[in-house]
Amino acid sequence: MSTNTLIRDLSGRPIGYLDGDVVRDDAGKALATRAGNDKQTLSFADKAAAMMTGRQVLMDLGQADVLTPATQASFGIPGDLDFIADQVSEIRYISRDRGAFYVESVNDALKLVISNESGDGGPAEVTPSYAKTSFTTTGYAVAAQIPRLLSSNTDWDLLGHTLRFLVTALRRQREFRIATLLTTSTNWNANNVTALGATAKWNGGTTADPLAAIYSSRQNSILPVTSLILPEPVEQYFFAPTGATTTPPAGISRVQQFVQGGGELPKVLVGRAKYSSGSSGVTPVYIWAPAVPSTAILIRSTADIPTCVTFRWLGDSGNNDGEMREGVLVRQFFDPTSDSNWIVVAHNDAEAFVSNQVGSLITGAIA
Repeated sequence: MSTNTLIRDLSGRPIGYLDGDVVRDDAGKALATRAGNDKQTLSFADKAAAMMTGRQVLMDLGQADVLTPATQASFGIPGDLDFIADQVSEIRYISRDRGAFYVESVNDALKLVISNESGDGGPAEVTPSYAKTSFTTTGYAVAAQIPRLLSSNTDWDLLGHTLRFLVTALRRQREFRIATLLTTSTNWNANNVTALGATAKWNGGTTADPLAAIYSSRQNSILPVTSLILPEPVEQYFFAPTGATTTPPAGISRVQQFVQGGGELPKVLVGRAKYSSGSSGVTPVYIWAPAVPSTAILIRSTADIPTCVTFRWLGDSGNNDGEMREGVLVRQFFDPTSDSNWIVVAHNDAEAFVSNQVGSLITGAIA
């Protein structure tokens, strides 16, 4: 037995000893590190960053996992059908946790070039202006406690699955923030909000016309839109064949007729993710449509003047006792006072409208 510092659990029973920054059992096997910068944490940081941004991660399967009928470890990521926030609000990595983002003025983006009336005439002077968006990132962090005896007696990678659980929780929270930002009518310019009346609602309105509502709303956007966000409860009514002002052949919706005739819709993104308060018996609700009336949203997602963006701070790696990858910090350490392994995942984000006149919101799509 080493003469290094002995580690005891809460009842005073020896569980290992501290060898530098490494906690080892009586056999000398490393249980965890005191600081969150070990090789395993580095691997976890890479995996967490990949999960957070939707990149594929290899499954962590060993020979025993394949040959024996037991629970297999998988580092799968939430499917694209679950979360759409990254497609709606593109992530921009930043080196500081606050600052200002400058984007070309939407008014300048619409200007026509003035012709030069004579061969030796001077060109007209155009002075570009920029809109300033100030931001301060907010930290979001979740942690999980895994008792040492539980993790050491599990025949599958409990720590790996816990990491996936934590990242999924952070992505769900981000989805909620983006949905709240875009579906709150007061966040938009008043001219960019289209309110559908009772007769025009898509689920049973006598003058319902989703195609006309979309085109009317598109015209409100200063710049062309690229995507249409439909909460899952709204999706079925957008494509429904009933209630159109101009009636197509029986069983065919105006939207279907438009697309089959060669018309192009913006890219349709369906918000399917749900959440609940966690209380027993609570029915989960849709993040993009927690209640009726529900909305539909048109956005512009481009490199020049998008509707909204997310600023993610890359962090100050010199100040962390964990591993930071692509703005995602992971700490994994052993706490002798609770006789547990801990995993902490954190990131700093700021979601902001670049222009609330680019894109539009349709309220009362279903009621």
